[in-house]
Amino acid sequence: MCTAAEQLGFIRVKLPLTNIDNTQNMLTWHRNPGPADPADVVKMKIPIREIKAGSRCSLEVDVNVNGSLESGSAGMG
Repeated sequence: MCTAAEQLGFIRVKLPLTNIDNTQNMLTWHRNPGPADPADVVKMKIPIREIKAGSRCSLEVDVNVNGSLESGSAGMG
């Protein structure tokens, strides 16, 4: 996940997971340094199905807009 996020130019990726014993776990990766201005970031939540039947979670992704919203969504295509 970290390598893919780096190659796609993401700023941050968060994946909340529920363990078999129902404890919560948060996997997080972020680029250093991140952008200085939060106005330059598009935040997305991508719904994904977990391994357990019927369970769902959302992958949270922050992408730098690089001056335009179109460039911010280029990595998602």
